[in-house]
Amino acid sequence: TRLQRQQRDAEAIEVFRKAVSLDPTNPLPHLRLAEALSRTRDADGAVSEFSVAAALLVKLGRRDDALKVLERLLHHRPEPAQARLAAELYIQRGTQADAMQALSKLQICFQSNPKDLTTLDLLSRAFVVLGQAKKGIEVQKEMARIARDQQRYDVYYQLVEKLLVSAPNDEAVQELAAARADIAEKQR
Repeated sequence: TRLQRQQRDAEAIEVFRKAVSLDPTNPLPHLRLAEALSRTRDADGAVSEFSVAAALLVKLGRRDDALKVLERLLHHRPEPAQARLAAELYIQRGTQADAMQALSKLQICFQSNPKDLTTLDLLSRAFVVLGQAKKGIEVQKEMARIARDQQRYDVYYQLVEKLLVSAPNDEAVQELAAARADIAEKQR
């Protein structure tokens, strides 16, 4: 801290790196190093250390602190994997405000890969938390189509079963169920 006050950031970074090496499972030294790297405009280094700190905080069950770190990381670079983790943590908290935060993070993921089933699952769950179950079902139908196209039939079958419970009279769900039978017949 003294070195930083004296504008000797490079030396401060070396001290923080040593602190990280002494206790690599403690998120605090990683955070201090990340902030120091951020001040010296080393975005890659800052993102890397923020990522490590966030993972450690999640592992320690400190979800709220992990979200703060992920928000800081995403400020530097909107990385889909970290955005997905943040979205998942927001959805786990389960409030509508958190679901809205999750949606903003999922946009990053969706722009990176609109056919990622994990991202789409989180999107569906966010809609449910927001009280928009119909939109969640629409996302699940799209997930089923994508899983079928990717020949991930185990996922496809699970999604169709879930949809038959949540929207049994939906015409598109009925079509997906009929296609499921055709696929199962071809696989025999």
